[in-house]
Amino acid sequence: MNVLPYIHAADVRQLFINLNEIVRKLSRDLRIRFISLRMVAVFAAVSITLIGSVGRDSTIDVATAAIYLIVVTFLTGMFLASRLARPLTYFAVLDAIFVACVLYGHILGTPITNDQA
Repeated sequence: MNVLPYIHAADVRQLFINLNEIVRKLSRDLRIRFISLRMVAVFAAVSITLIGSVGRDSTIDVATAAIYLIVVTFLTGMFLASRLARPLTYFAVLDAIFVACVLYGHILGTPITNDQA
């Protein structure tokens, strides 16, 4: 028994419209969850960095954290506006730069007192 002649083209079209709407809503929900989790991780990383820099010269740590927060906020806005083609790549590179700056901050922040030659 062939059912296809009994399915109208309008019904199939409406089915695809409904499926596209469901996919769009799920995609938006996933974006919101991703951004929420991302912002929690960012604030945790910045808080740990700033708490760890208490008691020593923390100008590099504060500057790194401030620049990181500004860039993350900008990228998040671009991500929500759907202007980023590959957002995970940008976030991964930004996180790698932040980690490198935090790890080498004590080396870059210490004054050179001895002759290194």
